[in-house]
Amino acid sequence: MFKSITGTGIKAKKVVAATTACCLAVSALPQASLAVHDAETAQDNTYTGKAAVFTDDEESWSNYSLDLELTVKDGVIESLNYGSVGSENASYVKRAIKGTSKVKGLEEMLKGQPATYQTVETLDAVSGATCTASAVKEALKSMMAEAPKAEEEDEYTYVYAELTYDEYYAAEPVQNGDSAESSDETDTRGEYDKGAFDAVTRATTNHGLHRGSFQSAVVIYDTEGNVYEAAGWDGKNTIILTDGTTVGFDRGTITIGEETKTMAGYEVTGFKYIPVAVKTSDYEEFKNQYKVVENGETLFGGFSEVNLSAYSETAEVTADTNGLKEAVKNSDGTFSFGERQTGTDSGIKDSELKTADISTLGVEVKDSSSYGDFIRVDLTGNYGDLGANMQSVIWKYYGENDTTGTPLAVYGTKFAADNWMHKSMGIQLGLTESKRCTLPEGYDGSGNWTVTICALGYADTVIPVNVAESDIHMAHAVSSTEALEAAIGKAESLVETDYTAGWDDMQAELAEARDELEKAGQTGKTTQENVDEATEHLNDAIEALAADYVYGTMNIPYAKFYEAEAGSEKADQIDAVTSATDKKWKSFDGTYYEADTTEGAVGGKILGVTFPVAVLKSVNETLTEADGFTVTEGTTPSVYKILNADGSYSALQGTEEMLKGVTYTLNADSKWGDIQLNADGLDLSEAGTVYGVLVTTANQSGDESIYGMRHLENIWKKIGELAWSVGDRTTEVKGNPLSYRAYQDMQGQTITKVTYICANGIYSVDTTAQETALAVPYKAAVDAAVTNGTSGDGSVSLSFTEKDGTTKTSLPDDFDAVYIIRNAAGDEVANTSARAASEFTVSGNVITYKNAYAGAYTLVIRDASGKYADKTVTFTLITDQNVAVIRKDHTGLEAAKDVTEEEFANYISNIASVTVKSGDTEKTYKTSGKGALTLIKEDGSLDLAAESRGEAVFAQNGTYTITVAANGFANDIVSDITIKDGKIEADETLDVPENPDPEKPSEEKPSTENPSTDKETEKKNDVVNAEETTAAEKKEEVQSTEKKNDVKNAETTAKNTEETTAAGENKTADGNVKTGDFANPWVFAFGMVTALMTGSAVFSAKARKKVQKKTGKK
Repeated sequence: MFKSITGTGIKAKKVVAATTACCLAVSALPQASLAVHDAETAQDNTYTGKAAVFTDDEESWSNYSLDLELTVKDGVIESLNYGSVGSENASYVKRAIKGTSKVKGLEEMLKGQPATYQTVETLDAVSGATCTASAVKEALKSMMAEAPKAEEEDEYTYVYAELTYDEYYAAEPVQNGDSAESSDETDTRGEYDKGAFDAVTRATTNHGLHRGSFQSAVVIYDTEGNVYEAAGWDGKNTIILTDGTTVGFDRGTITIGEETKTMAGYEVTGFKYIPVAVKTSDYEEFKNQYKVVENGETLFGGFSEVNLSAYSETAEVTADTNGLKEAVKNSDGTFSFGERQTGTDSGIKDSELKTADISTLGVEVKDSSSYGDFIRVDLTGNYGDLGANMQSVIWKYYGENDTTGTPLAVYGTKFAADNWMHKSMGIQLGLTESKRCTLPEGYDGSGNWTVTICALGYADTVIPVNVAESDIHMAHAVSSTEALEAAIGKAESLVETDYTAGWDDMQAELAEARDELEKAGQTGKTTQENVDEATEHLNDAIEALAADYVYGTMNIPYAKFYEAEAGSEKADQIDAVTSATDKKWKSFDGTYYEADTTEGAVGGKILGVTFPVAVLKSVNETLTEADGFTVTEGTTPSVYKILNADGSYSALQGTEEMLKGVTYTLNADSKWGDIQLNADGLDLSEAGTVYGVLVTTANQSGDESIYGMRHLENIWKKIGELAWSVGDRTTEVKGNPLSYRAYQDMQGQTITKVTYICANGIYSVDTTAQETALAVPYKAAVDAAVTNGTSGDGSVSLSFTEKDGTTKTSLPDDFDAVYIIRNAAGDEVANTSARAASEFTVSGNVITYKNAYAGAYTLVIRDASGKYADKTVTFTLITDQNVAVIRKDHTGLEAAKDVTEEEFANYISNIASVTVKSGDTEKTYKTSGKGALTLIKEDGSLDLAAESRGEAVFAQNGTYTITVAANGFANDIVSDITIKDGKIEADETLDVPENPDPEKPSEEKPSTENPSTDKETEKKNDVVNAEETTAAEKKEEVQSTEKKNDVKNAETTAKNTEETTAAGENKTADGNVKTGDFANPWVFAFGMVTALMTGSAVFSAKARKKVQKKTGKK
């Protein structure tokens, strides 16, 4: 029950003195006018008194006094206690008050009984303690006689009542809450909303009537002065009035039976369902003055549109209903309403009090508005139910102070004038400069606020917001109507028969848009904000039209396919994909293509995708066979685009699913483009055909860009990998051109989302959730190159070339270069950021080295600032020294004489390929790249169990010729082996060849002029590893190679014979040993003999046999 009682729960004790004689009657003390009489109840309290117990029989027991304490709670006696007493009387007192197991004491008689004089007066005696009990009883009667009487609680009736704005806000702590003063001044929309809490007037025929019917009291007037009090809607064109009757309504025409009226306008007067407590004795009079909904009756309202839903609930208001106001009857018979109370009940039968989750509401402070306000907060998230139940909205302004303190000002608001909810665009909450909202002097509205939404069935939703100075907005003169004219043109081009629903709403918005455009042509009649609002509403209505589509497929070029998502500027740069290779360009499902008709060509172009499309019936009638539209029967596709009348395509239509557990790594040095994205955990096995991929990025300001990807060049068969060029690499590893214009401006941005457009849905991954950000680096627009050199001590040159071929001396000025050099095994041999001593140093454009092994090296030029991607270039240091030789048992390679394990390991890591010849069949197996196979293990042994593409390399018994080629090593190693039953048959007569004296290697130094990085890259990774040639072709090739080797050996011999040095020394002018020259003919002769003896390591098989015939040695 609703209570408004003072004095309840006071803890101060009232002392009542009472003196009585055993078995004697005494006169009662005078009683206060408000004291308890007979059956009247004492106020809740703790009362104290004193009983004097005495006897005229002096020999019996001594007189004594006894302190008493009586507690009353909720109108009944809760306890009776006493103070300390002498030991000689303690047993009597305890027996009299507390009783014994057999005798009931006074406390037990009183406990739970009404706290009245009558209750005390009727107490029974207590046997065995008669005098004490009688004295206590008399004292209690005196205490009751002086106790103040409890106020009677009024009975209340709880209902919902319709209140005007000023009635509702009168007791609320808001500015001018009790004022219904209006204003003759119009706001920036030309509406009279600058008053206090007067009614809101409107002349429009839509929106307000639908939205206002949720929680607002709405009164419609026709041109004849008739009044219609609207309560809700039954369908789109029938208004339910507050008396239960209905009238028809269609864009301002009111229909009553066969009669029609024209609407003149309507007013929003206040709130229709406010929980109220009114004294039952005043309820009939209250009900005569106010529209009420009693408990058990129906609350209803609204018009269902998109996110907003009409409702129907059963009223059940209680004393604890949230937002409850007390209706107090005034002396003149009118009623006033108290401040709303916070409660825990919903006021709706069988419904708990709901709480809005602020984190899901999508709170946004707007920096502009078209509603006439100067501050606006939108809720665009999960707002639908809160919006349908929204009643009052109260703003509290704190300036720069914390929102936990006292506000500087508090403002109430009105629906339609300040607050609004849209069917799909959210709740709009505004403050209008008016008689209900004037900022404190010296404040502009920026700073801290709380916005409290009071809604039917909801706990109060308190939203803290911070308003920046830039968020304070005022109206602006019309500057452009281009967008509004475009929206009107689009609406006027539509055909009614193409749509099954929403046409009337769109026509209403179109009428308002035309009116706004007309006003825009007259100075001072409207504002840019109003023009923008009319544009937004019309476009929204067009979007909401329910179209009657014909579904099919069309061939859509990539540029048009991605235009709606990526924007026309980026989409126009998305070209067809050109491929010179056979088959792959026509192997992607969902694409369409054309072949290269050039004579002898095997390549072609992927032009775009064959994608599901929805076509309006009126558009379908205009299509011809040349348009390529193929109608499909059945259900609506999961994903599709709409073909517009102008030939453009809509954004993707379909449900987007966010995938979890997917992470990406970004490689900025891909051979297939400048950027490669590799997904881990991506499973699209049930997604169907992949038609396209969108990559979304954000710059440092948070601005988003979207990039469309194409098949083959960007989207691979292995869908977890994507690659694209940003302009640094313009051809991929197979020589196909890379289209980069559409992706160039991605540099410096961060990838935030990857979206896969599939037949069965749209699947997206939020990449901002992963630990490592996918930052796309800049690519320095230069190519780097390093010359090759010889092993040992020396230097090589680093050079830079711009894309147009212009030679540069350095990288861009803001490239903070750190140089890292790695050997073939991947070990760092130099890192200028570490400042550690190493065998390589970089100074300017020269790389100097000491005691460097032969082999392939990788130079990584890294930008310490992280802005640019790494520049990577390879170079080779070459030697003609034989570091490895054939093992005596022919089972593999081993270190040559005087070669360290480290040198040998370096050789193994540089092996580029192994060629295996058996009879007329010869195959070369590369150690890296596609189809790589390692035939020589780390310990140098030959892997006889190796398989290539499911077939054993050494499947048959017989003789094989093995040729090992290593990067940086001029001499290949050649050996014949015989395999039987999976094992090598060793030639026990073979002398293991040894390396020539390291001090005197062969005369001819390896060439370093070729800038090619290694033998593998010279053959363009693109070559198929296990390429077979015919016996005739191979025989001719081998013979040609043998002839060249014989000529080369003869030339070397002649050259060595001719060259000698002064004084028998092998020195150059600077004193260094002359690499490759022999000091005298005797040394030359020794070298030739040694070379002949090691022929198995440095000569071809045929040349070696010739030497064996001449020398008689193997």
